[in-house]
Order: sequence, then C-alpha cells, then structure tokens
Amino acid sequence: MIKIYMIRPKNLPEENNAAYIYAHGGGAIMLDAKGENPGMVVTALNLQCIVFNVDYRLGPEAKAPKGQCDFAAAVRHISQNATKYGVDKNQICMAGISGGGWICFGAGNQLAKTGEAHLVKANFVHTGMLSDETAHLPKD
Repeated sequence: MIKIYMIRPKNLPEENNAAYIYAHGGGAIMLDAKGENPGMVVTALNLQCIVFNVDYRLGPEAKAPKGQCDFAAAVRHISQNATKYGVDKNQICMAGISGGGWICFGAGNQLAKTGEAHLVKANFVHTGMLSDETAHLPKD
C-alpha cells in the first residue's frame, strides 16, 4: 500500500476544487513524499488547490515500472473518490520534479494503455529526469 499525503488549505470550499497530484524527486531511487510536504503546503496555498503528495515505491528494490504504476493507482484512487475529497474530477493534474517527472510521464503512459488518460487534464514536469544525456561534449 502506498501512502498519499493530502494537503488542503483551510480556506477552500468543501467541493469542486482542483487537485494537484505530486511525485517527489530523487531519481526515483531516494527521498520521500513526507520530506516534500512543507513545500507542498506552499504549493497548495499558492495554487488554491488540494495537493496529493504520493509516496511511490522506489528503485532499485521496486523495479520499473512499479513506481509509475503506484502513481497511476493514486490518480485512479483520487479520481474515483473525488467527491469524498472535495475534488472536481475535471480539474485533476499531476506534477513531478526530476525523477518524479519520470514517474509522472510513466504513469501517464500506464493510464493511456488502459484508456484512462482522460483522468488527468494536465501534466507538469519540473526539470524532469527524461534522458541520461545532459550535454554534448566537443570532440577532440
């Protein structure tokens, strides 16, 4: 079972709120969602939305695409329970930084494979870990 932290500003209405589902950074092999909670409070306040901070499984113990599947499962769960959480199903996005960006893209792929891509309206990737190539070095 994966842990999901829900961060909800006190001034939000009881229903029809946007959801920001977040994947923490750390190369998908280290760090955790709990360490990102203070920053996610700021995000929730700035965006005036409910943040769901997902603690997906990490490699190398959890082989790919398990972390991505965890994140896709979190998206499904939040969408299926949108009313319970006060979320508008039409305002769900996912976001991630670094390795969390890779998790988001992979989760989007998992959702697309099962015909569920419509559950997410936007995917925000911040400095996503999408390639192992960071620079071209000049040839001697």
